[in-house]
Amino acid sequence: IGYDVKWRHPKASEKAPYTPRLIIPTSKYSYLAIDVRDRSKMNEVELGYVKMKVGSMRYLNLEVALKQENMIVVEGEIDALSFIELGYEAVAIGSTSMTERFAKMLIKMQQERQEIPTIIWALDNDGAGREKNKQGNEMLLEAGIASIEATYIYLPHKDANECLCSNRIEFAEEIRSYINLAKMERSKIDFKGCLNGQMSKDTKEDVGTSQTGVQTLTEANLIGGLDSSKEEN
Repeated sequence: IGYDVKWRHPKASEKAPYTPRLIIPTSKYSYLAIDVRDRSKMNEVELGYVKMKVGSMRYLNLEVALKQENMIVVEGEIDALSFIELGYEAVAIGSTSMTERFAKMLIKMQQERQEIPTIIWALDNDGAGREKNKQGNEMLLEAGIASIEATYIYLPHKDANECLCSNRIEFAEEIRSYINLAKMERSKIDFKGCLNGQMSKDTKEDVGTSQTGVQTLTEANLIGGLDSSKEEN
């Protein structure tokens, strides 16, 4: 990861302005350049160029994450780095619009006999993120790939980086709870009972019931924590 105080897209015209950028490599031949200036002071045109990609599209950290027991899927590269800082391997897909494409890639890998880690869907805590978490999770479960939704992992924040900056200890504990859930769900995938990569109806129901129960428990713990904080304040 680097920093360029005077960056301009290599394909931009000479009239394009230079801006200070955080440089995040996504492969040997591609990278993401993020404008580090105060966004509240940018105009509409500048905001449209805050994040710029150079080179062909790559998923940050995919090669490393595929070799792990669990792989966390997030939207932004900064969020992936936030998980990595706490010792967990995460992959940035760049946008919720990439969810279906990413899931299909994993399914294809599995069909080609490549072992896939347990997937933990942790896209942003907003409407689009929750919807795509569900879509990606269902696609993988249908294909017989161990997968869960980390629905409440960021509450009350929006994404991994906000959680890391707010309280890294609590965030690390929340991650561990979903890692434990991922291990439980992995054990429930009955590969011998699968036909053409499909889980049995009973297995799918068990997965759904277990995930719902853990999410309810996590939400209850969060509410309790918020109440305690309110009393202290």
